[in-house]
Amino acid sequence: MFILKKMKPLFILTIGLLFIFHCAFAEGVANDISDSNTTEIENVESQNVETEQESDSESTNQTETEDVKPWENVYISDEDLVNEKLRYYNKLPDQKKVIGNGRLVSLLESDIPDVVVEDLKYTQYQIGTHYFLNLGSVVNVRATPHFKAPIRIKKYRYQRLSMDAVVEGEYSNKSASDRWYRVYWMDKDVKQYGYVFAPIVHKREFQFDKMIQAADLLKREIDMNSTAYVSNYKNRNGWAPRYKGVAIDEYGAKREQSTPAYFHEADTTEFRYMTDGTLLSVHGETEEAYQVTAPGYEGIYFVPKKYVSFKNTIESLNKVVIVDRKNQNEILLEHDGQKWNLVSRMLATTGVKAEHKEETDLGNFMVVEKKSKFLYLDDITEEISGYAPFAIRFNGGAYVHGVPVNFKLVKETRVLQPAVLDEFGGVLVPEVTEEVTVDRVDPGHAEYLSTIGTTPRSHKCVRNYTSHAKFVYNWTEVGQTAVIVIE
Repeated sequence: MFILKKMKPLFILTIGLLFIFHCAFAEGVANDISDSNTTEIENVESQNVETEQESDSESTNQTETEDVKPWENVYISDEDLVNEKLRYYNKLPDQKKVIGNGRLVSLLESDIPDVVVEDLKYTQYQIGTHYFLNLGSVVNVRATPHFKAPIRIKKYRYQRLSMDAVVEGEYSNKSASDRWYRVYWMDKDVKQYGYVFAPIVHKREFQFDKMIQAADLLKREIDMNSTAYVSNYKNRNGWAPRYKGVAIDEYGAKREQSTPAYFHEADTTEFRYMTDGTLLSVHGETEEAYQVTAPGYEGIYFVPKKYVSFKNTIESLNKVVIVDRKNQNEILLEHDGQKWNLVSRMLATTGVKAEHKEETDLGNFMVVEKKSKFLYLDDITEEISGYAPFAIRFNGGAYVHGVPVNFKLVKETRVLQPAVLDEFGGVLVPEVTEEVTVDRVDPGHAEYLSTIGTTPRSHKCVRNYTSHAKFVYNWTEVGQTAVIVIE
């Protein structure tokens, strides 16, 4: 009895040490697991960088899918998204709908109207009709819509992935959201899936309804009327008058390379600007002006005849390039007499409002001319510094074109005035020289530019990958093709 009493403290001490060792071991294993799944810091739009993963005290999985028996749910498979099984799936109660351990919120379908036939003639750089763009540093694509799920791939700045569904996954208090995108990509001809937390990326899409509506409206306008377009490239037909003493009207249109469009024939004080290339429907004329309408401009206007051209005018609209400034993409439509055919859908980059640069104008424009290359000037020196290939001019100095490249300039120093020396060789008047460009070496075409389809950044043009620009260049016909720019 005495021995047991003596051993009791030792027994308790031993049990305590074993318990402490067990806790320490468990904590070490937990730390190893946590370290192996550490999330990289990711950019959250315009906010400061924050970690994608939240602490347990800050993050709540509202779907509670961990407690749901797998056989109590109907999991949506890859095939279910595109076949008739989806009809059955959509009839299930919301709590039964599970995709990647998250509840399905909505499917991101193609949205191509039934009246349009997708008949793609250019298939490089294909992207889904819905996709995300990463404008931050790095985005983790995870196996399930949870912050601790394994990372399948990473996407870096300016990269994107196609999306086909919105799901409800793990909730973030910092972003006050539980929305995730299901994304997909091809790996050795096998379609792979993953999940991206929605608030940390930018959702993009092709606005097919808006694009087709704009094409239909312009086709009706052109096919039913006599068509012309505004012609004042480089102000060759004269500068338009100032609008109330300034060079920009109340609609934001600029005086440069424009025409005044008067509201009344006899009143030259009230007008707005219409920019070069704008398509017009001509309804009549006076001695000095044409009476016109234009899609996107309400009412009837009187445009001085010197600013109106009928050269290569469109009699029946068969081809349209539609550029979306908001989503930084474009489509090509061709009409076969019955319906529109979607020939191409592609990423694009438009103009930005900045020093030496302008936004790409919204509106409906004539394809005025085509150039295998057009030369551009350096913003500072105003010397020819490079060119863009496969260029299609539609509005002032705005072109749809391929990736621009700079010439390799060959320079030499020329003496304008020799130095004047004294009798001892001292310099009385220093030598006057100048550096001049004697040759420009063409570096050849550049196909790819990582910033295409990201944010507006050109001077005013619409940048394409060079192979797509070549396709558009060959496909476009002056006299049958229009360019529409939407927001």
